[in-house]
Amino acid sequence: MNAPKRLVVASTQSGVGLSTIFKGIIVSLRETGVSVKVDIIGDSLIKAIHYRRITGKISQNLSPKLLSSKQILDSYKSSLNNCELHCLL
Repeated sequence: MNAPKRLVVASTQSGVGLSTIFKGIIVSLRETGVSVKVDIIGDSLIKAIHYRRITGKISQNLSPKLLSSKQILDSYKSSLNNCELHCLL
């Protein structure tokens, strides 16, 4: 399998609607048949649960508060399997 395309989504501050817009984009992509995987940079367990429901794939929290640099890199590499588009939010 080829490496998935990657998308990084960010904003300048919290509360600007990034997650809401991003969820809509992901739903649209899934409706067109694109296999999407989302990982969260940070420690929001709620976001990971929401993205799992939307994508059907487990979303990982890649937080320096929770994981070492090596664990983050290993988790990121392992999450690139079985998807066409990998997103970091």
